[in-house]
Amino acid sequence: PAGLGVFLHVLVRQWSSLHYHNEAERSRRIQVQRDFEELPSGAADGLRNSLVALVLRFSRKAPPVRTQLCLALAAMSPHMPAATWGDRGVVGWLAQSLGKV
Repeated sequence: PAGLGVFLHVLVRQWSSLHYHNEAERSRRIQVQRDFEELPSGAADGLRNSLVALVLRFSRKAPPVRTQLCLALAAMSPHMPAATWGDRGVVGWLAQSLGKV
């Protein structure tokens, strides 16, 4: 879980190369898949929101990074209670959130 902050830091740095962005996001996806239950209480919403913000940021560039971000979102969705996604569920929430593209 502490490593997630490191990956977020790498991704938001403007000067980081595409390779580092891709590797950081691949590692984040793997951590979300394996270590989701170890996140501190309430951290899942923040992680979800940061992933969506990064998907929006990389929406028109870096397809490998964007793919890893989307895979991380997909990996975390079954771990979160249905109520966190609202009445429209995971797909509706993502459609609304990503509709900003």
